[in-house]
Amino acid sequence: MAEEEFRCRAINDYYASVTDELDLKEGAEYTIMQTSPSGWWYAVNEDGEDGWVPSNYLERTDGGAMPGADDADDQQQQQQQQQEYLAQQQQQAQQQSQPQQPAQNSQQMQEAQANAGYQTNVPLAHGMGDGAPDKPITEWSVQEALNYLKSVVGVKNRNDFKLTQACRYLTQLATDNNQCVEILQYEGLDTVFQIMADTAGDVAIQMSTCAAVVVICANPAAKQFPAKVNGIYQIAAGIQSNLSYQPFVVLAFNAVCNFCHDHNIHRAMTLDTDVVTQVIAGMDYHRGRDEGYRVHQAGCLALRNIAADPKGQAAVGPQGVKAITDGMEEYRNMREVVEGSMGVLCNLCALPGNGESFVMNGGLQLLDTLYSDPESGDNVRLASASVLHNLAANPDTALLLSSDEGIDLLVKIIRKAPVDSPLFLNTLKVLAALLFKLPNDNKPAGNKKPEVMKRIIGKGLLATLNEAVKYDSKELQEMSATLMIVIAQTSPKLAQELADADSPAQLINMCMNDPTPQAQHCSVAIWFHVCDAFQNQARLLENGIIAFLTSDWYKNPGTKEDTIRIGCGVYIKLCSNVRNAAAFSQYREKVIEFCNFCRQNKPQVADLCNAIESSMKQMDPMQGATMLVQEDYQKQPNQNRPPQQQQQQQQQQQAPPQQQQQQQQVKQVKRESVVQDQGGYGQPQMNEPQPVNPSGGGVPDVGQTMSFEEVKKLNVPNKEAYIDDNEFQQIFGMDKQQFYTLRPWKQKNLKKSKGLF
Repeated sequence: MAEEEFRCRAINDYYASVTDELDLKEGAEYTIMQTSPSGWWYAVNEDGEDGWVPSNYLERTDGGAMPGADDADDQQQQQQQQQEYLAQQQQQAQQQSQPQQPAQNSQQMQEAQANAGYQTNVPLAHGMGDGAPDKPITEWSVQEALNYLKSVVGVKNRNDFKLTQACRYLTQLATDNNQCVEILQYEGLDTVFQIMADTAGDVAIQMSTCAAVVVICANPAAKQFPAKVNGIYQIAAGIQSNLSYQPFVVLAFNAVCNFCHDHNIHRAMTLDTDVVTQVIAGMDYHRGRDEGYRVHQAGCLALRNIAADPKGQAAVGPQGVKAITDGMEEYRNMREVVEGSMGVLCNLCALPGNGESFVMNGGLQLLDTLYSDPESGDNVRLASASVLHNLAANPDTALLLSSDEGIDLLVKIIRKAPVDSPLFLNTLKVLAALLFKLPNDNKPAGNKKPEVMKRIIGKGLLATLNEAVKYDSKELQEMSATLMIVIAQTSPKLAQELADADSPAQLINMCMNDPTPQAQHCSVAIWFHVCDAFQNQARLLENGIIAFLTSDWYKNPGTKEDTIRIGCGVYIKLCSNVRNAAAFSQYREKVIEFCNFCRQNKPQVADLCNAIESSMKQMDPMQGATMLVQEDYQKQPNQNRPPQQQQQQQQQQQAPPQQQQQQQQVKQVKRESVVQDQGGYGQPQMNEPQPVNPSGGGVPDVGQTMSFEEVKKLNVPNKEAYIDDNEFQQIFGMDKQQFYTLRPWKQKNLKKSKGLF
């Protein structure tokens, strides 16, 4: 490996023919970024094009010694390989039996040479007794390529120059689906790992094998043919040995990513190694360095695939969380980097220990900063909501999120987000998860739910929910009603605050317009909880609750049986108030119809229906009935009176047996009216891990477009993706899809020419 860059001049033309190689033109100068014992060097030409080139085509321009082997034996081996290379070149030249027309350019020259039966990558043409097929490399079949690679494993004095190019050619073959399946069937992935272990000191071969892993494991067939050799040990060692070499680190991270992607066996193999430690070390080392964001992005992809299950989340652990959040701080102006970081952070925070580490190390402040940044797009804000959701979905981290800092952040998002936006809805889901998961009284931390709810209500949440239920969005209505019932069923005082905000009355109109079964269930349960107070009943009557109760809602096949049971409880409470007699007078037949239907079709609520009819009769002034005393408003004995007087008072207040039975039935309904987390809001949200696309990631999703002049001022990667599509076409002479299919160096050169790099 070169300790520093140096300059070389090409002494002959060389035409690349396989993946990751670079053409050399005689007399042209190149910057050498990396050397390797195999004789392949990583070079950059004057136009910024980069790739691997054969070192024996180069000479230093500064008169310095050419980097090479450290001892005479290795020097002799390299010289022998070079002599073989030149001898084959001469042999192939003699095979040209007829003179050819001079080629007009390098592409024509390559085609002419190929037609003559040889390639300019002559080390691979016509094997020299080393098991290589006696034909150009581009004519090798999958089995021939694999047989050659298997034959050189463990062989001393082999031609590593040729071996490196063979690995690149295998990668090229693997880009074809059918050939990749064939590679997997013949244990090609194991062969690549064996080559990797056998060439640990050569970064050129290590990069070639990592590239092969990326492409092979990107094929879905990799799941059917798992590796038997755990090459992640070698990749981890390679990262440690080449930690400062950014191109290798990125490629190695990508190999880990695709090896683990959607593959439980490979993920288990990965967790047997220390590669997580090495990935974190690589992210830490390159943070803030030149193009360190690329290492961070690749590291996040690798960790996201490793952390696809709880065991992987634990392996990444708090150290991984810190590496990701530190990178988000460093690159927070690069939206695409932040989005990728959020994806893995969301999954990691599903594990309580990771979530605690995130919060305790300033994670909430970071999310607040990102949310408040006007440059943050919708995707970043939605990703922030996903992270918050997983913090809320566990009782331990829910307690941390319920701090003033956490509640203020949630309320800020809810207030600023448009009511009909995905961000608003997702943040309500975070709040629901938090309220469902906060510990109850029997927890050591005590019951924080009432206190948290009071703080949220004090910040205007109920007015926001009242607006939300008016929107024509079933999911938003259901979410709002769910939050309301969680508040109402927590305590009578909170239920009254809900009633004072007129929230129960707002739900009546929603229920008259075909809500979801869950939204309807929550609404009926809310009415049940607030109906104990007579003033609340009056407000519900004014807004048409009887019209709803006597409609056909209970005949709908989607209506839950528990909703009908709770509806019976609402009927009983309303009918227990003689003041409501006038309101019910015109609906008496409809109430009887409800009771008859339920007796016939819902026999489990027959007793409640009997209680409704009994209450209706007692409510009739002509019957001389008195109002039922409601359980929550029952007068208590005067504690200052003598015991004998207290006993007399209690006997006077005792309700008749029929009324006592109704009170017991209402209490039973109350116990059954508690709404649980039916929507799964308390379940973690997991982002699907994504593999690395070997052919490029396509057009980046940046969320918005702007003018070319505005884009120039951005400090983000992939600036060009932000340009308006029509203007992009005018500037680059192609659309974005075509642009992103170009080789990276071509993209880089085009961006430089337009002032975007």
